[in-house]
Amino acid sequence: ALHQAAWAGHSEVIKLLVQYGGDLAFPDRMYNAIPIQWAMFSSQTADHNRHPGAVRTMIALGSPPPVALFGSDEVVEILLDAYPELEEKE
Repeated sequence: ALHQAAWAGHSEVIKLLVQYGGDLAFPDRMYNAIPIQWAMFSSQTADHNRHPGAVRTMIALGSPPPVALFGSDEVVEILLDAYPELEEKE
């Protein structure tokens, strides 16, 4: 559920799921991606602008950094502000 909420960019659902034990470091079984990576990927093609807020929410809640840097321009800026070490991986 947490990965799907991240994919859809639903910050309030993300907060609720984490409050009740959702793990922002838990990778999904199909792609081995943590929730923030689902939001990053979806931010590139979504027809709305909820993903920057969702990424900020996950960072504030303690998400580990993603293994690579990608996403919409706004999401990439947010990630670089929070995890400057990602710029070296770009």
